[in-house]
Formats: sequence, C-alpha cells, structure tokens
Amino acid sequence: MTPKFTATIARAYLCCREHKIDFDKIAALLATVDWHLLNVERDELPKDPTLYAGAVQNAVLPLWAHMRAVGDATYRVRSSSEDAERAWEKIRDQLFGHKQALAA
Repeated sequence: MTPKFTATIARAYLCCREHKIDFDKIAALLATVDWHLLNVERDELPKDPTLYAGAVQNAVLPLWAHMRAVGDATYRVRSSSEDAERAWEKIRDQLFGHKQALAA
C-alpha cells in the first residue's frame, strides 16, 4: 500500500467518524476515485531524458498533480502530510461536493 493511499484512507476514516458517514458508503465512493498517478503506464513514457519530464507532466492526473516529483528519467509521489491533506481535500470535494456539504 502506498503512502498516498494510506494517508488518504486514514483521512477518509476520520471523515466518516466526524460526520457519521457509513463505512460502506465511503468505501463505495472511494472505489470511484482513479488512484493512478498517470494516465499511461510507466513503460510508455519516453526514455529520452529531454522528453521525460514533459511526458510525465502531460500524463499526470489532476487529482495527484501536486504530489508528483519529476527528475530527468524518473518520477515519484511525494507523501508529506501536507500533500496527503491536499489530496484528501480534492477527493472529499469530488465525492461530496464543496466541503460545506459534509456540514449539512
């Protein structure tokens, strides 16, 4: 399990507890999230270092764009607490609408 996934699931659990959301409901909603960082497979990225970063930039899914770190021939997912919190905010808003919807 990746840190990105683990941190987001922990925040989803906390959200369920705070807002008395049924765990089955949140699980079904989380199943609709695209958990892939890129919209292509890693082996489909160019091997040429001059093209690599641009290809990753073009392939990263908007939900995770703030979490990607790209080098000349590699990329990784940043997993700081701040990055995970921002990802959860995006997912929460995608699943429930604006965060005010949870307060209702």
